[in-house]
Amino acid sequence: MLVYDKWTKWRNFGWAYLTESEVVERLLSTSDELRIAYAYY
Repeated sequence: MLVYDKWTKWRNFGWAYLTESEVVERLLSTSDELRIAYAYY
């Protein structure tokens, strides 16, 4: 379950403060194959 309201610093994103849902959105935007596979998850 993703957390939508807790902001965390993420090393992989230049120490940006993001929610878990924002991290997933950024990752899915990098690959069409990943986005399709995530839809099955």
